[in-house]
Amino acid sequence: MDSELRMIHGAVETATTHLRGDGTDYTAALQRLQQRGNAASWGDDGLLRPLVTAYCECTAIALAAYTHMGDVMESTGDALALSSRRVSNVDDGTAQDIDRLPDTSWV
Repeated sequence: MDSELRMIHGAVETATTHLRGDGTDYTAALQRLQQRGNAASWGDDGLLRPLVTAYCECTAIALAAYTHMGDVMESTGDALALSSRRVSNVDDGTAQDIDRLPDTSWV
């Protein structure tokens, strides 16, 4: 059974770039929705005001939550890139340390 944990840094960097880009695109799409503003009165003569108000509040809360999700996607991409760099640095450092060990094959 193979129990190795391998990280293919090039693939992680590619995934990081995609995740950051997706988060940016997601946030930009939500900003366009926010720019539309609240719902129109739907030709209301005042009788639907409570419904329109509730709808606007729900829309604002949903947009805030979805915007946060976009931010999380971007920050997850940043954290993934940082993790890849740290693992790569540890791998490189370990390889250098192993190279400096004395040859004990004669023992």
